[in-house]
Amino acid sequence: MDRAELVDLAYQKGKELNLSNKSYLCWLEKFFEFECLEDLGSGDITSEALIAKNKRGIAFLKAKQSGIVGGIEEVNWFSPACKEWYS
Repeated sequence: MDRAELVDLAYQKGKELNLSNKSYLCWLEKFFEFECLEDLGSGDITSEALIAKNKRGIAFLKAKQSGIVGGIEEVNWFSPACKEWYS
């Protein structure tokens, strides 16, 4: 195996890191549940300081140059999932 193949083997995990992989989805659910519950405990100080209660917001992503965006599938999964934890 040459160097390029070794690098691909070590770092290219796109086929494993997707929501159709049940073990990744299970990890993702546990990760987000932990993070959400942590914020519910003492609250998210930054959000409480910057965002009015019960106020919706909009976010924009502006790229200054071309690149690769990761995590889109997870964001689409997270949006409805977080309602379950925060309601």
